[in-house]
Amino acid sequence: KELWKTPLDAGSSASFLVADGLAVVPATTLTALDAKTGAVQWRAAQVKTDSNSPVLWRADGQAFLLCNTAKAVYCVELATGQVRWEVPGGLHSTVTVDGDLMAVLSGSPSVGLTAYRIAPAKADKLWSVPRADRGGDHRPEAERGGAGASWRPAGGVGGLGAGGAEGAGAHRGRPVPDGGGVRRRARP
Repeated sequence: KELWKTPLDAGSSASFLVADGLAVVPATTLTALDAKTGAVQWRAAQVKTDSNSPVLWRADGQAFLLCNTAKAVYCVELATGQVRWEVPGGLHSTVTVDGDLMAVLSGSPSVGLTAYRIAPAKADKLWSVPRADRGGDHRPEAERGGAGASWRPAGGVGGLGAGGAEGAGAHRGRPVPDGGGVRRRARP
């Protein structure tokens, strides 16, 4: 039984998200509908996407959406649709988030694969591998717990230590070679 139907600006090839009573649809303009009635609750006019799925992120007791578009990644308040911040992104890649770390794979040569430490008020760039430097197959992998976080290219070099025994950001910006796969740091 169909409960409701709401016309949208355009179609979408991305997945929609349902959270906190809202159905969020990336249909050209990021749009939130009341999940029970289908009534439009808000439209984030500057967040234009139809091919990247929004990702739910919770911080400081609030819910946010992280959404990659053709040129930027936006952090949007789920309840209001207000854009909190934006950082370079682009093309057809849904962001990956783990706690306060976010990674985006962009088609832009200057952005490439980039990691950020995120908060409701801002995003700080931790590192990036520009597209021209990335080479072959790269899969963002996130590891969290005790010794920190690590995203590294498969079969290559790279890494980020974001905490643990060696201190926050101890490996930031230094390539860390290994034998392939996900590099695991020893736990204290």
